[in-house]
Amino acid sequence: MVTPTEPPAAPEQVIEQRLIDCGLNKGGFTVKYEDYLQSIEIVINPTAGAREEHFSCIRQSTGHEIVTFDENAMQVAYLDYVSEIVRPQMLSDATAQLAERQLLAGFPEKILSRL
Repeated sequence: MVTPTEPPAAPEQVIEQRLIDCGLNKGGFTVKYEDYLQSIEIVINPTAGAREEHFSCIRQSTGHEIVTFDENAMQVAYLDYVSEIVRPQMLSDATAQLAERQLLAGFPEKILSRL
């Protein structure tokens, strides 16, 4: 007799478990698919116990889903953290697109040195 295999966990459940593994308190966040966003939104409130030291783990656990902190200072800090991570790739992609279109020749050197 073959026992049926368990269905795979829903993405929300996987993210929830990963956040718990990061050290966040389960009752302090929600992970829910939102139709109006066409994405999963993770809302983290202060009772989750999230600190800036958790940002790396939160980012890895949630991928490209939407992360929102109820506390404004934490939201700003998290957005700054994510911006610094994605900045080099964004600059590289933008430079490549400009080069492909042969638009780099007219850019001031001051701007090019930042890319």
